[in-house]
Amino acid sequence: MGVSPKIQRVVGRFFDCQEAGIYPASRVDVLVSDDGQTYTSAGTATFVVPQERGADGSSVKEIEVLSGAEGRSVKVVCKNNMNTHPRLRDK
Repeated sequence: MGVSPKIQRVVGRFFDCQEAGIYPASRVDVLVSDDGQTYTSAGTATFVVPQERGADGSSVKEIEVLSGAEGRSVKVVCKNNMNTHPRLRDK
């Protein structure tokens, strides 16, 4: 079948521009699989978006998931802030 490499880390970069209503992911899940069908969790990272907007401007937020899992396939699932951020709940 081949070798399943060790996944050390997965890094996602997310654009953040709060005054435009663009927020980075609040959670990133990394899953691995040897057969491409059955995935297991390899790690999770969260990012807390401040409730109060900071300085205006845009930036790129980096979210890193550390792992020691092995697998031939990697799936990255990102959760957005649409339903969790207080500024967006009423819209």
